[in-house]
Amino acid sequence: MMKILKMIKTDYRDRIIITELYKHQTTSIEINESKTEAAIRKGVRQDCKLSPLLFNIYIEQAVNECTRIKLTEWEYRC
Repeated sequence: MMKILKMIKTDYRDRIIITELYKHQTTSIEINESKTEAAIRKGVRQDCKLSPLLFNIYIEQAVNECTRIKLTEWEYRC
């Protein structure tokens, strides 16, 4: 995600803030009466105002990459 934000020229300070928001995330998992902490390594934060924007940026890049790959494969077939 940080590579994409850098590629679309997101300001360095904004990237640092986003990194700090998503670094060291944990969640609590409760099974029966046993409770434990688990690290969250992927995904966007729930109820974070930035989450929809970050998701859309990421998906847009993924779609562009898939489209580019399809076009390249089609060009090789012709």
